[in-house]
Amino acid sequence: MNVVTGPGTYTVTVTNNGCDEYRQSRTITLTTITASISGATTMCTGGNATLTASGGGTYAWNSGPTTAVNVVTGPGTYTVTVTNNGCTSTAQSTVTLTTITASISGATTMCTGGNATLTASGGGTYAWNSGPTTAVNVVTGPGTYTVTVTNNGCTSTAQSTITLTTITASISGATTMCTGGNATLTASGGGTMPWNSGPTTAVNVVTGPGTYTVTVTNNGCTSTAQSTINVTTITASISGATTMYRR
Repeated sequence: MNVVTGPGTYTVTVTNNGCDEYRQSRTITLTTITASISGATTMCTGGNATLTASGGGTYAWNSGPTTAVNVVTGPGTYTVTVTNNGCTSTAQSTVTLTTITASISGATTMCTGGNATLTASGGGTYAWNSGPTTAVNVVTGPGTYTVTVTNNGCTSTAQSTITLTTITASISGATTMCTGGNATLTASGGGTMPWNSGPTTAVNVVTGPGTYTVTVTNNGCTSTAQSTINVTTITASISGATTMYRR
């Protein structure tokens, strides 16, 4: 018996009593197989990845399949053993999970005639339902805005709803005042209320005629109202005799 460890031609000569009875040769060839795996190295949450082995006749994966193609549904290291002519070779491929989470930050309200800035994050590319393909989206009307974030072939979506803040400033109260008197004006419609005459409260007691303007601010939105105060001037007079006769 001769156990050989390499390819080549091996000859045996049988000798009996000094005589060669026969000679036999056999050539040993080397069977070389190299297992390899191609395919995705990442997968999306809830998705899958396809791995394809090559190099042999039969395939055995550590995850179960016995075909060249192995569709995996979770991250991990996958090993295939390739067998051909009684020889084996193994290969490995690691599949990682790509996790992306889309999010939107920015304003949730906007003023009449104004705009709101929304900023998306979480990915490589962005696609808004309103058209923009950048992370920043300046919107000019109320509504629900959706962004689809894509990274390494995986997608995630996020939504943000913009509401319209409508405020209307108004002034109630007197429109006239007496000479030397005052008039009370009361503003409504918002959170803060600065007047052009100084007060920053809803109620403004004015002591002279003129036009009074209040700027009402609420949630960053503003509205103005005006009221004009006139002076009512009256002059008392007496007519008639200033003397009288005695009879």
